[in-house]
Amino acid sequence: MLEAPADFASIQARIDALLMLGVPYGSLIDRAEPVAREQARQIAEDIVAQGGPVGLEDKQVVALVAYLQRLGTDLMKAPPPTEPAVPPLAETGAPPTPAGPVLGSSGHQLVEEVSHAAQ
Repeated sequence: MLEAPADFASIQARIDALLMLGVPYGSLIDRAEPVAREQARQIAEDIVAQGGPVGLEDKQVVALVAYLQRLGTDLMKAPPPTEPAVPPLAETGAPPTPAGPVLGSSGHQLVEEVSHAAQ
């Protein structure tokens, strides 16, 4: 990995495929390769600043570092807030009610079936 070249040319095709599957890449839609090259340059620069070897900006090891950095970032990111379809019981003080009539097995409203059964 220290000597194997990274394949920047194939990145855009992979991003395009993932976009078709619904992965939200935002601004990478049409510029994945230059973004990846810049990210690799920054990582290689950091490696050199910390006493590591020079010339890694186009190597697979830098792609691995970029992947691990992103994985760590995504693991620590809080999930986006979601709103419940029906407010919880604690918020309303009452159980949720259906939007329309609840039908029983015969197609009649369940309330009617329950009231007849109680008689």
